[in-house]
Amino acid sequence: MRKNPKPKVRDGYFINPETNDILWYHGSSSPYPLSLDTDYEDSDHMAFFLTSSQAYADMYATLDWSGNPSDYESIYALKVKECNILSLDDLVGHDGKLNDEGMQLARQIKKSESDWGLDQIVNGLLAVSESMDWQHFIDVDYYDNTLGEALPLYSLPVAIEELGYDGWIERRTTGQVRSNTDLAIFSSALNYVELVETVFTTL
Repeated sequence: MRKNPKPKVRDGYFINPETNDILWYHGSSSPYPLSLDTDYEDSDHMAFFLTSSQAYADMYATLDWSGNPSDYESIYALKVKECNILSLDDLVGHDGKLNDEGMQLARQIKKSESDWGLDQIVNGLLAVSESMDWQHFIDVDYYDNTLGEALPLYSLPVAIEELGYDGWIERRTTGQVRSNTDLAIFSSALNYVELVETVFTTL
């Protein structure tokens, strides 16, 4: 049984597995209202993130980019149209090995990571698939401070985008607030994301 299955779809939108509706949440400490009309760019994280947990979005909104309490807090509810989103669970067969699609991702990572052997990358993907935790995908602090990182920094989301996916699925498995399923949507695919309402803001 997959630990973090790809969200189901209702009326063309991904269903939030925690609430069983089609609303997802985004927390922001930006002093500017959220706008998805233009490309969303976040050089630290490479994608626009939505979470199944409003509590996680609330926590994320309380801190600015430096980790200090934010002067601005906003929580948004959004919908995400069904799109070509990657779940690492889909890449591992019942035998615990990468399937053909998983090996394609491993080879794509290898193209840009000449210092890493293919076996290392395969083992790294299998390790990431066990938790699908956000830190394996984009957390800079994790890679700066951990000696046994699973994969080279940013190599996983870069390869996912290069293979034509619109984003990926992860979750937060550590910390005071945890999330069941988070969606990361590349800026090039933001046409799949719709802002429904501002839940809370101090702007």
